Amino acid sequence: MFHAEEAWGIIFKQLLQNSLEFNQTTQAEIKLHFSENEEEIFLRWEDNGPGIPEKYREKVLELFFTLDNHHGKSEGIGLAIVSTLVQRLQGKLVLVDRKANRQGFCLEITLPKKEPPMCSI
Repeated sequence: MFHAEEAWGIIFKQLLQNSLEFNQTTQAEIKLHFSENEEEIFLRWEDNGPGIPEKYREKVLELFFTLDNHHGKSEGIGLAIVSTLVQRLQGKLVLVDRKANRQGFCLEITLPKKEPPMCSI
């Protein structure tokens, strides 16, 4: 069992690893946006990588599913871990298009503001 702080560390590590590993540009760009209201905390993670086609956005959250046909590096674990941890923290995760039709990966996480219980994977 571990606390929410540890879960956030794993979430950020997995997202950062994916953003850097799959970026095919000369300079990786990662943008984070945090906001909150009285009940929830919001995180938006964007990068300038290849993105994920809409038809695969639910599938890539499943364990061992990967779109990595040319790198051979992906095991299809990272986004599944992120999705599972967000669920255990009683939150929601959704993959969306980047704003202004920009290319890249975009993920939004919504979590309740209340202190989440200890969670286990």
